[in-house]
Amino acid sequence: MIKDFEGKVAVITGGASGIGRSLACSFAKRGCKIVIADVNKETLDETAQELENIGSEVLSVITDVSDREEVSHLAEASYERFGNVNILCNNAGVSSTGSFSLNYSLRNFKKFY
Repeated sequence: MIKDFEGKVAVITGGASGIGRSLACSFAKRGCKIVIADVNKETLDETAQELENIGSEVLSVITDVSDREEVSHLAEASYERFGNVNILCNNAGVSSTGSFSLNYSLRNFKKFY
């Protein structure tokens, strides 16, 4: 369990609104660097500004988590910018038919496995 969040890197999908935005703000207030991903550029930009105002270093990446290439880009951009990822909140909603038990997007964050 992480007890000291200062300087840790948190990636939050669906991070521009709702639960994702709340998670991002909470981690930022605890000293985390934040990567927020969302499909909505306007709310993504607003949330990034809010997080920067808290004092967090922020990377925002437009990402549709239903697109494997976009999720791969998110992972690459996160590692390129910050060197590591300590926390992954796979919060974005994806609606489709079939099993939700295996979310391939997590596999792109290879350093977790």
